[in-house]
Amino acid sequence: LTETFGEKSGKLDVNNAGAEAIANRLREPLQRASVAMPEEDLQKLAKDIAEYRATHGGLYRNIDELSAAGVKPEVINIAKQEL
Repeated sequence: LTETFGEKSGKLDVNNAGAEAIANRLREPLQRASVAMPEEDLQKLAKDIAEYRATHGGLYRNIDELSAAGVKPEVINIAKQEL
């Protein structure tokens, strides 16, 4: 794919990623943005994102749909850069 389409964007494909991958991708950017989130909350957030996707058609068409999964706006802004 890289040969055909060029370099990856570096974003995580939220429609195919599991909860652990989502948590790993968001952890550092949240810390850099000073969004306080204990590890337990981060794990729950990632699980909620993956579960919402699985129970609502299997795809996020727009990262703003994360708000329906209970994600706060400041986290969505970071997710837009990472997912």
